[in-house]
Amino acid sequence: MPKCLPMPAANRPSWPWLLALLTGGCLIGCPATRDDVPDTRQKKTEAQALRVLVMDDPEMAAAIERHWRALAQGDVQIKQSPASELTGSEQKRLGVDVVVYPSGMIGELAERELISPISRENLQLGALARSDIFSLVRLREVSWGGQVHAVPLGSPTLTLYYRADLFTALQLTPPTNWTEYLELAKQLSDRAAVGLSADSNTPWYGVAEPLAAGWAGHVLMARAAAAARHRSQYSTLFDYREMRPLIDGPAFVRALEELAETARYGPAQANSMTPHDVRREFLGGRCAMALSWPSRADSTDDPVTTSVNVGFSELPGSEDVFNFRSGRWESRAPDENPQVTLLAIDGRLGSVTRECRQPSAALDFLFWLCGTEFAQRVVAESKHTTLFRSSQLGQAGAWIESQLDEQAAQQYGETVQLAQGRARWLCSIRIPGRAQYLAAMDDAVHTVLAGQSTAEEALKQAAQRWTEITNSLGLERQRNAYMKSVGLEP
Repeated sequence: MPKCLPMPAANRPSWPWLLALLTGGCLIGCPATRDDVPDTRQKKTEAQALRVLVMDDPEMAAAIERHWRALAQGDVQIKQSPASELTGSEQKRLGVDVVVYPSGMIGELAERELISPISRENLQLGALARSDIFSLVRLREVSWGGQVHAVPLGSPTLTLYYRADLFTALQLTPPTNWTEYLELAKQLSDRAAVGLSADSNTPWYGVAEPLAAGWAGHVLMARAAAAARHRSQYSTLFDYREMRPLIDGPAFVRALEELAETARYGPAQANSMTPHDVRREFLGGRCAMALSWPSRADSTDDPVTTSVNVGFSELPGSEDVFNFRSGRWESRAPDENPQVTLLAIDGRLGSVTRECRQPSAALDFLFWLCGTEFAQRVVAESKHTTLFRSSQLGQAGAWIESQLDEQAAQQYGETVQLAQGRARWLCSIRIPGRAQYLAAMDDAVHTVLAGQSTAEEALKQAAQRWTEITNSLGLERQRNAYMKSVGLEP
């Protein structure tokens, strides 16, 4: 395993007497510079430039370069590449000092030992202000196998948008469980019930969800999380002892059945909609509820209609949970919150690479990037991030669409803080083969939406594909990776 990073240069003791001694030795013993000796000073300067690789995020790359150079912090070389280039190869080196990458890739990078863990001493440094970071981001999303391998740059979770004006007029409250959510979707899809003219040409839906390829599986996991994440079990997606997939169990089957039923009250093109598309439908005044998250960097062209009053809430939860060991549904304990937050569906992390030439400078750079002073200026320019610190609650407007007001920004910030402070969570797939596993879940959702299969049949087929993917990548390797992904050491 790679060694933990040393203490940043700014925090190591200096030794003036040693510097003087070394300087004196050079003055006495080093030969004078001759014209026939090549001048290597330019090469040395170039070698000392901090090399930063940014994956799948040109906006983040541009913002980093612009802000870093404006502060005259030193030379930096920004490289860009698609994440698929790494996951589709056996690449052993990244050739950079720092890498910024999608949150779900931490397992791929850590298992291939392309990134280094951060030492406990460095995690306590004031520049990181670690206690200010939301707890699930701080304790779960940046960790792998019990060690912190990254700094957070903001990871959105699916959030419930709702028409606060309609909810107030109809004396409704945001749903606390998925059954209530389905009932509201049905009720609010009725034009007459929400006061819309029956002969209007404007489309209207009770709900919109992002069910395009790359997102359908995440929506299913977000819906199933609260019913699948048992308080006494780490295993949720796999039984980590034998890597048997659990996605064909009752919690996921019920979630997929409810998803398909809810889709009846949404756009017909839902299976091609991304979170951006969903926001466009909602902010354009064409639906009562939506699953997405705000993004100023990925703003929709549709203006908010004058009658729209946007509200934000956590996703619904579940009062019962399936215990796969006993094979029974159980009621949650009275002190248990019904919500379970799904992590690592998007977002960005930053890590120091294993071959980093300047680990102290690289860590200083990452602490600047995720720090309390500049994060909202730099990382908010990425459409893949959101706020991730308590101190950013007053700056939540940096991450939400410009059409939304300060009250909406405050409510969104508080919603994120609640979701990122839950006692129970579920991480999306973070092990090698992530894209293949997620594609199998997408296909299961799309098969059910097309009426080609029942939820139970589709998920059994997806589970079989998961087993095949696991075996093709190495059962023991994947088992060890999954244990690390949930915070266990193999």
